[in-house]
Amino acid sequence: MDTEAPRRRGDGKERILQLAEAVAVAAPELYADIASWYATAFHHRGVPADYVVQSFAALQRVLARELPDGGADATAAVFAAAMAAASAGPK
Repeated sequence: MDTEAPRRRGDGKERILQLAEAVAVAAPELYADIASWYATAFHHRGVPADYVVQSFAALQRVLARELPDGGADATAAVFAAAMAAASAGPK
């Protein structure tokens, strides 16, 4: 039994809500700060550095498929900032 599944679903929901807020206020740096925090926290837990970047890239691919026309374009700058921050590694 996967006891971590509910927590992971909650994490995904939080990332989508955070993304929506960054898009709504046109502030990619907000999502970049979150990505940097994830990269640092996961680093200290021994999670591979590329995990955060890959998880944002996966979310971006799914949303590109599922959002209405123009939705993916609206998130592009926010995802780019987040992936750049996560790629920079832990602080």
